Amino acid sequence: RLIMGPISALSTSIKRSLDIMARTVVTFEFGDKEKGSYTGTILSDVIKVDRHAYREDGKAQWAARLPSLISRSVEDHSYRQFNYGVLMGLQRPFSRWLHKRLSERFLNAGLAHPYHAMLSQMQRNSGLLTRPKIGMNVRIVEETLNELVGAGVLMAWEKEERRGERNRLKDVKFTLTPSVSF
Repeated sequence: RLIMGPISALSTSIKRSLDIMARTVVTFEFGDKEKGSYTGTILSDVIKVDRHAYREDGKAQWAARLPSLISRSVEDHSYRQFNYGVLMGLQRPFSRWLHKRLSERFLNAGLAHPYHAMLSQMQRNSGLLTRPKIGMNVRIVEETLNELVGAGVLMAWEKEERRGERNRLKDVKFTLTPSVSF
């Protein structure tokens, strides 16, 4: 896949980023090293046009070729999109952790496929819910879910309390519905 754009639309920081990506080598391992790996540059080819050439020909463009694995993933829609700007705009560390977790795990995101998460699992996996009372941790999760709704990651969420002896709160199951933009 070849990505092209007019030179006038490329800012200095984008040009610098393209140069860095063209010189960066990445390695992806599939499972463990014995199963296989891929090593290559992020951008295999970059074609640059300087300002002088652009002034002579206003249609001159920069071009960059993505590696075959990425191109294939884009063409067959099997890539995972991750909005780094939304992640860094979140205020709470737990919000950032949950957003990243949803991006990694929420493969069939949609209205018909909500994501279910248990409070106990979030406590164990994040290491960020360390309040002594379960109700305090539930409040942190609720505030986080409201922040994710405000950021456009989630459309809605629901909670289902699991109670034990003497009606004590034992665990909470959260059902998360993604937003269309997610």
